[in-house]
Amino acid sequence: MFLSLSPLTLLPSPYAYLLAQIRLLTPYYQSPQHTPTHPNTPLEHLESLKGERITACLVGNIDVQGTLRGFDSFSNLLLDDVVEITYEPSGVKTTKIDKIFLISMRITMIVKGDAPQYEEVKN
Repeated sequence: MFLSLSPLTLLPSPYAYLLAQIRLLTPYYQSPQHTPTHPNTPLEHLESLKGERITACLVGNIDVQGTLRGFDSFSNLLLDDVVEITYEPSGVKTTKIDKIFLISMRITMIVKGDAPQYEEVKN
């Protein structure tokens, strides 16, 4: 069987050199600690936290504590048995929610377990 190629398919793409370099350098970027106990990517870390109680700190002085049930490739989170903690000048306000879907653009930090309660520091 004869395979017919057009002259354009024989020319390397402008990214061919870059892709070849990435393939050559890839082993150097892999962490030697990459094991199931030491996740290498954020999604692997979230996978290890599935079913665990976590605290997600959000933009605007809000913490959300709940059980991680799922996530997607954008790191949006689905939590069950949620307690929303809002830190206001008048005090701390808590709200219980059954299930919540958090958009990743609002999340600044994810902590395993319940976050410690903050105390106001007076000067």
